[in-house]
Amino acid sequence: MMKLVLFAKVLVLCLFIVFTSCTTTKNLIYFKDHNNPIAKEGYILTARKASLIKPYDELYIRVSSYDEKMYNFFNPENLLRSTVNLEYYAYNVNDSGFILYPFIGKLKVGGLSIEQAQDSMQKKLEEMIEKPFVTIKYINKSFTVLGEVYKPGRYLIAKDQLTLLEALGMAGDLTDFGDRQHITLLRSENDTLRYHYFDLQKRDIVESPYYFLKPDDVVYVEPLKTKFWGIKSFPFGLVLTSVTTLITVLVFMKNY
Repeated sequence: MMKLVLFAKVLVLCLFIVFTSCTTTKNLIYFKDHNNPIAKEGYILTARKASLIKPYDELYIRVSSYDEKMYNFFNPENLLRSTVNLEYYAYNVNDSGFILYPFIGKLKVGGLSIEQAQDSMQKKLEEMIEKPFVTIKYINKSFTVLGEVYKPGRYLIAKDQLTLLEALGMAGDLTDFGDRQHITLLRSENDTLRYHYFDLQKRDIVESPYYFLKPDDVVYVEPLKTKFWGIKSFPFGLVLTSVTTLITVLVFMKNY
């Protein structure tokens, strides 16, 4: 009888260890603080400041115009289109913040936002082209997602005002082993690497000034200290092995 009691206690202890090493689905839920009164009213997003062009950036530049003379000069083979692209190329910003553009020469763009650079270039072109329209975009801007996501890697920034949630979505979302409460953002600011932390289970993350990503940001998702086991992945084999081992030990003790 004593051996059976001992067996039962040991079995309960093993099962306790197995189950306490799991984590429940509540650890996998986003924005679970729905009772927060501020969350019900809504949050005001803090808009990200425009990125400034820096040395060694690569810029996509497109210039369009309705000027027929300039159109014929740049595109004599196609006289039927009313709007033409005069230039379509990647330009490198040198270490002094300048690009070298045809017919303009050196143009200072370093330290300007994309909109400011477009306005500056458009004013220069107005001296040669009637009603020019300038489009400038980044080519080499990207961010990186590492850790417990389904598709870690480096991703190009295809739009302005990219949010942390959108970045995680591009990486395939967090795995079941990703810690929603410990998301780290690494950002280089004024030649200093700084760390910022997020808890995806709180809705107020959208108010963070770091909610919008910047080029070259790195997002790291920590793994959970314990792992969630679903029905399909429950360690039945481990439990059965433990029970079998205990029975073998008890039988051995009885015979001894």
